[in-house]
Amino acid sequence: MTQRLQRSLPLFRDVPDLPRTPRVDEVRKRLGGRVSTGARVGEVVGIVAGGEPLAGVILAHANDRVDVWVGAGTVRRVHEDAASSFAGEVPTTLRAVASDITIFASLAEGQRVMASLDGELVEVTLAEKCRYGALVVRDDDVLLGVGFRMLAPAGGAAC
Repeated sequence: MTQRLQRSLPLFRDVPDLPRTPRVDEVRKRLGGRVSTGARVGEVVGIVAGGEPLAGVILAHANDRVDVWVGAGTVRRVHEDAASSFAGEVPTTLRAVASDITIFASLAEGQRVMASLDGELVEVTLAEKCRYGALVVRDDDVLLGVGFRMLAPAGGAAC
C-alpha cells in the first residue's frame, strides 16, 4: 500500500493572503519533519502505486518506510521492500532529481550552502535538514524553508 504525499516547495510563496509569518514548526512540518538521511537516499527505484508501475527516486528513508519522489510535487511513501532497484533506462528527469537528492543528502547541518532564493543564489547556513528540504538561515538571521532541489554546497556548486 502506498500513500500519496504532495508538497509544493518552496513554502508559503504562493499564499498571497497569508495573515502572518509562518512559525518554524509549521515550516518544518511542511518540509516533512526532521529526518536523518538513510542509506538508500538518491537510489532510482521502481514501485507500484494504484496498480501502476512507477519509477522514482528515494528522497527519505526512515524506519522501514521510504519516500519516493515520482514527479514534480508528488512523493509516494512505501515499505522499503516495495521499492526495488529500477531495471530500465533511467529518464533524464529522474537522473537530475537523483543527483539533487544525493547532493542534498551530502549536506550537513551547520554547513554553509548555496540556496536559490527567488532566482538568486545566496550563501546561507543550513540550520536543519528535513524530509523534503531544509531550514536555512540567511546572514541577516532570517530563517527560511527551502526545497531540497534549491540547495548545493557553497564554493562553486550551482543549484
